[in-house]
Amino acid sequence: MKAKILATVAALFAAQASQAMTITFNSVVGSGTIYTGTIEFDGFAFTSDHFHLFDNKNNLAGGDGTWMGEEGGERGQPITMTRVGGGTFSLVDFWGGEFDPTATPAGFPNATNLDVLGTTATGTTVSAHFQLDGIVDGRFGLPDLQTFTLGSNFQNLVSVQFSGTYLGNSAAISLDNINVEPSVVPVPGALILFGSALLTLARRRRSIAI
Repeated sequence: MKAKILATVAALFAAQASQAMTITFNSVVGSGTIYTGTIEFDGFAFTSDHFHLFDNKNNLAGGDGTWMGEEGGERGQPITMTRVGGGTFSLVDFWGGEFDPTATPAGFPNATNLDVLGTTATGTTVSAHFQLDGIVDGRFGLPDLQTFTLGSNFQNLVSVQFSGTYLGNSAAISLDNINVEPSVVPVPGALILFGSALLTLARRRRSIAI
């Protein structure tokens, strides 16, 4: 009996813990297909007017399977990330980089900077600005993607927007291995008190038995 009560209490408290996860995009074969609108991965939705999914056979080195990219120039639209069905999350870190070794400033330029804009559940915004290293020498060269870590203020988010710039204008970026912590629905206080009462009762019954 006590074991069952302890298991129930443990389950109540464990339900409040968030679980980190990595969005890899690997569930889709990256063939360079153009996407418009929204595509879903691991419970998260990615939305843009024009973006692509590639794999390591296309363009870049250092990606992990399939990766997501958006072009610069007139096609350079931000990529917005939200939870499917709503809900909040924390953004921990991600891989980011330029888009294409063949890109030119006159056409669809690679970004020199990558910006992240988060919107929280309270309506406030948080932002981060990263400088790219300029390494974009193709799939046979050096790793083209870098790891960028966000601060502790990237919590309780309802959306995150990724965008790139070159000389202040929209430019092309790539994304992969986005580490997030989806927020869980907190256990109501009454249930927590109930679980604590069960545990107390179990201890008292054991004391009486002794």
